[in-house]
Amino acid sequence: NRRVLVSIRPAWDRSVSACWWLAIPLLALPALWPFYKIGLPRSFDGGLHLLRLGVLDYHLRHGVLFPRWVPEMMLGYGYPLFNFYAPSTYYLAEALHLVGFSFYMAFIFAFVMVVLAAGLGMYQLAKDIFGADQRWSALVATTAYMTAPYLLTNVYMRGALAEAAAQALLPWIFWSMRRLLRSPQPSAYCLPVVLTL
Repeated sequence: NRRVLVSIRPAWDRSVSACWWLAIPLLALPALWPFYKIGLPRSFDGGLHLLRLGVLDYHLRHGVLFPRWVPEMMLGYGYPLFNFYAPSTYYLAEALHLVGFSFYMAFIFAFVMVVLAAGLGMYQLAKDIFGADQRWSALVATTAYMTAPYLLTNVYMRGALAEAAAQALLPWIFWSMRRLLRSPQPSAYCLPVVLTL
């Protein structure tokens, strides 16, 4: 029996390593369940971000690719919104809207993508720190990061898509910097470092 278990374990480890990415969306289900159960929660800024997404869509459809001044905001007086607030996450939600989702669903799926990106980044970082053979430890770290209270506060209470996306980038930054410093071929990690920073 022991010989059979020893021979099964390498095959099991290979199958887990081949489909590790399937576990991350499953592990993210507890963090993302409120979106399915109640939809977009009534967060502090969620409605405001949804309005900003609609304004960005309006300007993009009228040929302004980067609207710095948004004349529709502040009761028609205008507001330099995209000069100071991170617009890249709005562009992510806008891309989902242009694919065919409503503003509401595009905003929700942008949050889902951010949480999954956080999980993938933490998996890469934890696997790099613990070793490639410690995939279970990396999955535990991934689950802990995707269900971290501050990340979920940004998602569900504050509705701050840009801050949640910045938090999702943190493990990718640490992973790419670690690879840049430790890899025998550091030049391969210059582009990931630049893009994440």
